[in-house]
Amino acid sequence: MYEKEINAFAFQTSEQFTQFIEGVIYYSKYKGSSPDIPFHIMNNHYEDIKKSQIFPVLMNCGIYQLEEEKEFKDALLKSFEEQLYSDRKSSQKFYELEVKLNELLSELSITSSHYNFDYLNEKFHPKNLMKLLTIDYHLDSEDLLHHQKRELYLDYLLRTKPEDKDAIIFIIYPELFLAQKELDTFIKNLKNRKETVVLITGTIRVLKEINIRNINLIKKDREKYDIIDLMNELELFNLQDKHLKETQAIHLSFHDFTSNEIFLHEKYREFLSN
Repeated sequence: MYEKEINAFAFQTSEQFTQFIEGVIYYSKYKGSSPDIPFHIMNNHYEDIKKSQIFPVLMNCGIYQLEEEKEFKDALLKSFEEQLYSDRKSSQKFYELEVKLNELLSELSITSSHYNFDYLNEKFHPKNLMKLLTIDYHLDSEDLLHHQKRELYLDYLLRTKPEDKDAIIFIIYPELFLAQKELDTFIKNLKNRKETVVLITGTIRVLKEINIRNINLIKKDREKYDIIDLMNELELFNLQDKHLKETQAIHLSFHDFTSNEIFLHEKYREFLSN
């Protein structure tokens, strides 16, 4: 895995996908320093990266309403709370609201010949109060698009990262719910973050946007498909353009890896079958 770059993983069987995703989810949510599962993260020098050095951020794109995820809402509410405490005007208004709420509660009581009860004077915690309210996500009065909500999700989870740790962003099936243009924009923005990213995908739509050396096609026998070797063999076709050669190598590798019946020029079909 290359640090501060986007790394993509695809698997030949659904069982492999499931096992890897389960490992990622467990690793991301585990609070200790050494998860008791055989899931390790290594850099491109095959050195283990300790869990204690990592701040994992998990985005499961199979969940459409990411803004309803607990980790995100907690991070967002924390930001609102910090704003409230740091701004004198906001703090004063919250204090006035607290007084008014207690005045209201003091007016409420239930009484009968056998009992009576009412509210005690309360000290309201801003975060608990804000949890009861609905947040409106928009930009210039327009509702945020789905890929923009993903950016918001990552922004606020990364804000909670301790300074002494490095973030690793795990993204499961980034292709879901996005058209190609939005997907391209999302991946471009990921590259601009300069964070270590692990994408788990099942489509060429994602792989073709990733640096060829960072693509990991894992076969049934757990061996990695050698895309670089295939790209070097494309020298036989005298492809001069480096980007074209890499793009062809990714498409041909994925075709061979998945046995998809995609359209290929006859010379490439013959090349793969030999």
